[in-house]
Amino acid sequence: MNYFIIFIVKMVYKCDVCNIEIKKNYTSTINIHNNSAKHLFNSNVKTIGFVYKYTYKENEYIGSTFNIVNRKIQHEHDCFDIKRKQYNFPFYKFIRSNNLLFNDFYFEIIEEIECNNINELKNHEQNYMDIIKPNLNLQNAYGTDRALADAKRRCSEKYKNRVKEYLIKNKDKISMRNRETSKQNYELNRDEILKRNKEYRNKNRYKVLEQKKEYGKQNAKCDICNKEMRKVSIRKHKERKH
Repeated sequence: MNYFIIFIVKMVYKCDVCNIEIKKNYTSTINIHNNSAKHLFNSNVKTIGFVYKYTYKENEYIGSTFNIVNRKIQHEHDCFDIKRKQYNFPFYKFIRSNNLLFNDFYFEIIEEIECNNINELKNHEQNYMDIIKPNLNLQNAYGTDRALADAKRRCSEKYKNRVKEYLIKNKDKISMRNRETSKQNYELNRDEILKRNKEYRNKNRYKVLEQKKEYGKQNAKCDICNKEMRKVSIRKHKERKH
């Protein structure tokens, strides 16, 4: 035995060509087989999910839901209400660009699944998407959150690479800017910096001495003549030789 559900949808959308708002009322019919309807209207059964498919010629869209009726209504609103976030999804663009309604699609429930949570249902949906490869799905079955997370990760990687390239290309420029900034900061806060440094040296006298000894043992090259010497001698070397 089949159940038919009929509902009227009121929509306001804009024509893609002339950009004029159009008000439209139309009816939609859902054909649900006996078992689906029984689970759908039984409020005691909360773990039955559905994987469904829309088909128009060779074009397919796959989705999943726990409530067929509500999901169908949501699709109608998302497609024809320009204020909706999903308005420009490929599935809805295809419908509007071809002057179609949802009644023009063949709607079928691919599978009923007993699920403990939404993630299990999405896993089943993704399995069908991997096999059928519907051309009207924008993202994977896990939805906007997962797709957004993947996009953020890709953008983050691209941004990190761009930052690395910039730092390498502008190493001297950045170094000079940092020195100028430090110099300006020192001139503006000279008294405070000297006082803070003196307090640190008094509190960490032995530590500072050890650091000076270690620094004095290190070698470095003069950036003018490329001569190698102790780090502590470079400043005097430049003053005398250059």
